[in-house]
Amino acid sequence: MFTKFSGIKLPFTPFVVLAVGIGVGLGYLHWGRDTHKTPTHIVQITESFPDMNFMAEVHIGDQTELFLVDTGAGRVMLTTKLANRLHLTSNNASVVGGVGGRAISENVIIPSMRVGPIEVHKVEAGIVDSPYNLLGMPFINELSRFEIKGRVLTLEQE
Repeated sequence: MFTKFSGIKLPFTPFVVLAVGIGVGLGYLHWGRDTHKTPTHIVQITESFPDMNFMAEVHIGDQTELFLVDTGAGRVMLTTKLANRLHLTSNNASVVGGVGGRAISENVIIPSMRVGPIEVHKVEAGIVDSPYNLLGMPFINELSRFEIKGRVLTLEQE
């Protein structure tokens, strides 16, 4: 069977050639990727309270603390008590706002934070006089996937 294409008789359909060409191209791109990927680390956290709050066990230095996972928090926030135990000091402060109103936050960089096998380095954080530590977006943005399905929060890092 021959197909006319721009006045030329072809022994095949141009659409098939296009499809095969795209397939070969995609195959090349797929096989051309770096096959030495870092292994994926996944942590699943079950809802801690009936109102969709998730508490993560976070390791900073030699300390382990519970953090409320807060996707609405633009910063990671540490309680003054935890910051003192970690011997974190700040040379500047800023005003932060949240559900509880405005507060003064001492700004720090946490060298490393870990949730299970997931580790993030040089995390910007604030120290506030609060009863809760918050795991906010500076940590979450470093993940390759963040998903809430039902009562389970999944964190993934490649």
